[in-house]
Formats: sequence, structure tokens, C-alpha cells
Amino acid sequence: MSEWKEKLARRLWLVVKLIGIYMYHLVLSTIWLILKYFFIWLWRIVRKKTVAITLLTVLIGGMALHAIFPRIDLVPNLLTFGKNGGEAQQKTVDRLLEGSWEEQQEAVRDSLAGAGIAVLKGDADPKPGTLFVIPPELTLLTADASRKASGGHLSLDEVADLFQQAGFPFAEGRDPALTMQSAIRKWVLAAQEKPKLEGSYVPLFLQAMAQRQVPAVDLTAEDWDPADYRLTHIEFEMFLGAFIQALPSESRTAGLWERLLGEKAYAEENTAVCSNLKSWLGDWGTRQGGDAGAVKFTVESIGILVAELTGKGVEVLSQLVAGVILPIISMALKLLKLAMLYWSVDVTLEATPGELHRPASNEAGSEIAYLAKVGVNEAKYKAYVDGWSNTPLAKKIKDCLSTFGFPVPSDTGELAADVDRWSVEWNLFQDGGPHATIGQSKNKFELLGQLQMKVNRTSDIAGEAKLIADVAKEQVKDHDGEERTGTVVARAQVETSAPPAIGTFLNAYKVGEGAAKSGIMDLLALTDTLLDVLAGWYQEMVTPEAYVRTQVAYHVPKSDYAYKGWISMASERNEKETLPGGEKKTRVTAHARMEAELVVLGDGQQFEIRGVGMMKLSGQFNLFNQTGGDCTNGKLTQTQSSYGTGRHSSDITINSRMTRTGSDAKGYTFAFRPIFQSRTSGQYDVRTVYHTQMNGCMNGGKPSYASYQREERDTHPYSPVLIPLELTMEADRPFPKTISGGRTSTNERGETIIWTYKFDRLESAEK
Repeated sequence: MSEWKEKLARRLWLVVKLIGIYMYHLVLSTIWLILKYFFIWLWRIVRKKTVAITLLTVLIGGMALHAIFPRIDLVPNLLTFGKNGGEAQQKTVDRLLEGSWEEQQEAVRDSLAGAGIAVLKGDADPKPGTLFVIPPELTLLTADASRKASGGHLSLDEVADLFQQAGFPFAEGRDPALTMQSAIRKWVLAAQEKPKLEGSYVPLFLQAMAQRQVPAVDLTAEDWDPADYRLTHIEFEMFLGAFIQALPSESRTAGLWERLLGEKAYAEENTAVCSNLKSWLGDWGTRQGGDAGAVKFTVESIGILVAELTGKGVEVLSQLVAGVILPIISMALKLLKLAMLYWSVDVTLEATPGELHRPASNEAGSEIAYLAKVGVNEAKYKAYVDGWSNTPLAKKIKDCLSTFGFPVPSDTGELAADVDRWSVEWNLFQDGGPHATIGQSKNKFELLGQLQMKVNRTSDIAGEAKLIADVAKEQVKDHDGEERTGTVVARAQVETSAPPAIGTFLNAYKVGEGAAKSGIMDLLALTDTLLDVLAGWYQEMVTPEAYVRTQVAYHVPKSDYAYKGWISMASERNEKETLPGGEKKTRVTAHARMEAELVVLGDGQQFEIRGVGMMKLSGQFNLFNQTGGDCTNGKLTQTQSSYGTGRHSSDITINSRMTRTGSDAKGYTFAFRPIFQSRTSGQYDVRTVYHTQMNGCMNGGKPSYASYQREERDTHPYSPVLIPLELTMEADRPFPKTISGGRTSTNERGETIIWTYKFDRLESAEK
């Protein structure tokens, strides 16, 4: 069906639904009048007892009908009307991933509408106070979402890290990533239970999308790894939009007329160029105004999510919404908006073979070959660039950004010239491993610590990179033992020469005369802390990446009992160093999760812990220093500021022992000290911007103003002080179904570390 016919059919179907709703209420009103006159007549001819029985019958019957036919909204959502448990969202995701380009764009429009996000067309201006996207963003969101199976920009543990660095009030003493995972799970479960409840569309959409990535993630399961769930731009926008949709504002959703006729240009048009930019970026942290304590989420489903994230009740949450939560949501939305100024190159990743059985200890070794293909879809990219020039509102936003010196989208020719400077960084994520290792001698890396290699050009606007991974051998001969299954997920991150580090742009305006001369800080409307977080995560958002999974079968030595589970560690360190004329602030967070097995040794008093995982480091620092002195004809003031940010992932292994003590009469205690081994020393590549402003005593002693900056790449060593604390759990039997626990500690550097672990018994019988 052509696009205009499909749209017409949708509008007509909505009209039919609305007529049906009108008739429904009309019939109810008519029945009420009939009953009213019936009871008046009945009162006159029969006794009161008969009337009471009749009223009771009508009441019970009405309650039964209400349970069968719940209240119908006057303006139903086109996608959720009459649908249960996410069926509508699954169909939308099918169109998004499998339909034509036009069908995919329509699916994105429908999905955004479910989150209360408008898609503006042509010369339409945004309705004040609404969250919206413009045509070039729609193009990018569609292209990015269509790569869901192998794509994604932020994993859920990275979203948790972003929120944590911004100061989100996570439940105290809990790992933010695990807290985020638990909150998402309960949010989705609540939406599945009440799919027609306001605000249920977004969690059901996220569930439908998560099940279409490779490997798939069921957000309703208990122990999925937050690092496994990868969010595309549309998922992140809708997740953030759900918070805005839940605000007590009548302007957060489109009205009935817009639903029937589509978007339109509003009469109140603001001709100031940069006012459009401010409206596009949004300022949800302050838009409600007034008493911060008066702002409450009005949507029940988002209350479930936020209560689980914070561990606080509704009344306490109302004190946090305006002053803490909304500024962070606003920062994240602005981060996403700025990231979508740049087209993401297409990345595909192939693995050969896709399935394998690890060789036995007495067999020859084997390999996995990975091929990353990088390029640009010229037709879609041209539509994206044209959207910035041909759409009036988008052009105003682009022009405003240009006045501040912010780099704007370029043409395909500029991208083609950059292919030779592209590089790919590799990582392996493993479940039940280690199953494979990246061979240093078989691959050519630019930066050994980051497993980064150059892209080889294959055409004017495309290139590729190849990686070889060695498959680990089993610990048994001739595949003797118990068979297990696991996965190896490879990630290829593509680093291009564009876009530039946003810190380069922002730092030029944060101090000195630059701040006074520019309105960019007023437009962003963020505190220095949130600006630093935005700048630090910008590069992560714009870095294109792809994933591919290899299914692995392997054998382990036979054991009477075995457990399979995970160990998680989250740490945070904040430091402030006072310098002459200034200070240096450093913030480093780390998160690690190991998929591991417990194998019973000897008489069952000891368990061997074997596992593999990934350590993710996120570091940033800010340095401000101001000096002054006398010189000819005046004073010299020099202000220096630098901003550095970096991220690094490193595979780690764990090989520890768990000890069991006690008896059936007194109970049992399980204890172990997690000991990690990392392939690298915890170094992370840092892109640092140095900005200098000088006032006075230059150019032959004449007072003047000068500003210049430089950018450097460097490697910073960092390793969290992971004191192997003893983690314990009490049980009433020697081989319980679950061994789990956790502990929070602070080391001598003031670094807070949260440990969490859980192992489930694989065998059903008890010893």
C-alpha cells in the first residue's frame, strides 16, 4: 500500500473508532435514562424491598461489565487501542526492521507518538513545551533503528554510568547498573500486566526491540546482564521521553485535531533564529517552574520505574523530580540531540564460523575470523543532509549552530576523504568462557592497549577491518565430561575523524571573555557538572558500532554439583586537587561483570570459581588555572583550562576459591574473596583539550585579548583498588539452590566499591 493510502486508511479507521466511542457513551446515556424512569415507575407499584434487590442486581451487573469492558479513552492511542501485552509494539518493530524505507519511517513516527514525541513536517513549528524531532532526525533515527539486530550506541550499564556521573539519586548501596536492570524489568512487567495503562507504550516497545537484537534480551527475565542490552537512538530518546510524558503538563501529547490531520504549523511563530535552537534542545529541568516540591510524575508506570531506581517513596520522589531528576533527563536529551547532528556510518560485522565446538585438549586449535565492513549509504545520507537545508526549522537550527562555530553536517565527499583515517576498536564479551582470545601475533593493532586497527579502504566511501580470535581448548580430552553452551559476542567500534570532541567547543565558552560573548551556555542551560558529563559522553554517543554472536559448545569435567552465575563490581572515585590559582577535579567510574561457574572440589567443602568478563573504565578530569602578573602598560591575566575524557574496556578473568563451613545442625557459611586478572593494566585513551585565554600586555605591550586551544591524545593509567574483601552468605543446607550476596566498602582513596554476586545450582538433586 502506498504511503498516502496507508495514512488515509489510518485516519479513517480512527474516525470509525471515535464514532464507536461516541455511540458507546450515547447508548450508556440512553440506558441510564430508561433505568431512571423504570425505577420511578417501579417505586410507585412495588415495595421498597423489590427496588433494593433490583438496584443491587444492576450494581453487580454493572461492575461485571466494567471489568469486561474497561474505560475507553476519548482519544485512544492508534497503536494500543484494543491491543494487549505489547502485540502492537511487536508489529511496529516488525515494520521498523523488515519494511520498506517508507514503512520504516512511518513505524518510527508511530513509536515516537507512543512516547508523546511529535515529528514535525515541512514548515511546521513546534508547539510550546513539547518534545519533538525534525525531518533530518527522523531520517537518522530510522536508519539507526533499522540496524537494531547488530547495532546500538549505549548499553544499559553505560546508561547507568551516565546517570551516576550526572548525580542521579540511585538507591543507596546498590550497583547502579543492576538497579537500572531491575527497574527496567519491573517497568516492563507492569506494562505487560496493564498494557492500556497510560505510559505503558514505551516499556513494551523497549521489550519488543530488545528481543530483536542479537543476542536477544528478555527484559522481563531476572538475571540478564545490563551490558547485553544495547539501546539505539530511538530507544534512548523514548526512554528519556517517558519521563517528560509523565510530567503534569497538558502540552506533552498531541491533541485530537493533530491526531486526525497530522502535524501543522502553529499560529504563534517565533522568528528569532536561536529561540528555535533552544526549543529544539529543550529545558525540561526548569519548564515547570515554581516550587520544586510540587512537581510529581502523573503517570503510574514511570512512578514504578523511578521508585525502583531511587528506592524512595512517592512523597520523597516529588522533592527530587524538579531539582535532581529532570535536569539529568534534560542533559541526556541534549546529549542525544547534539549526537544526532552527525550521521553515523554504517557498520556490519560478520563472524566465521557462526557456531563452533571448542577443541578438546588433545585436538588442534581453531579460530574465529571477524570482518567489519564500514561505509555510507549515499541515498539516506543525502536525505539527511538535505533535511537540514530544506526544512525551514532545521535550517534555522543549523544556522544558529553555525553562528556559535559548532560544526554542522557535511557532504559525502568530505566523508570519503576521511576513510583512510578511520579505525576499528575490537572487544569480545563472553558468557561461560573464556572461549576465545584475541591473538596479538595474528592481528596488526595501532594501539595495543585498545586493540585498535586501521580501516582498509575498499571503495570511495567504504572500508573494512579483519580480526582473528583464537578459540580456547577444553580442559578435558576427547570431549569427555558434561556439555555446556555459551556465547562469544564481538564488538567493532568505528572511530572517525568527525565529529570533533565537543569538549573543544564547550571549553571555549566556559571561562573568561568567551563566556561573556556567547549565549551558548544560556541555550544549553546546564550546570558545569552536567556540561562536563555531556562532553564526556558525547564521543560515546556518536561512535558507530556493531555486534555479532558466535554460539559455542564445550565440555567441562564431571561434577556432582555445579553452579552458574555472575559477579558484579561497581566503583566510583572523585578527587579534587588544589593548585596555585585553581584546582583539578577527577572522576573515574568502573564497572565489571563476570559470567562464572562454581565447580565442587574434593569433599564438597570448596568450590572453584572460574569465569570471564569485561571491565569498563570511564574517566574524566577538569583543570582550571589562572595566573597574573605585571608588564608594560598594565596587567597580564592568563586563564588555562583543560578537559580530558576517556573510556576503555578490558577483558578480565576470575579464578578464586569459595569455602563452605558449618553443619546441618548449625547451618552453613559460604565465603570467597574475588580475585581478578586483567589483560591490560587499566589504561584508557584520553582526548584532552587545552584552552588558553590571555588578557592584556600582548602585541608590543598593548592590552589585548587572545584565545587559543590545542588538542592531544594521551593514555592515562588507572586501576581501581579492588581489595579482595570476603563475601559471605548463610544457608541451611550444603548445596542451596542459590548462592548470592553483596557488600559495599570504601578504600583508603575514598573509592566506593559495590560487590554483588549470584549463582544458581544447575543440578536439581541435593547431596
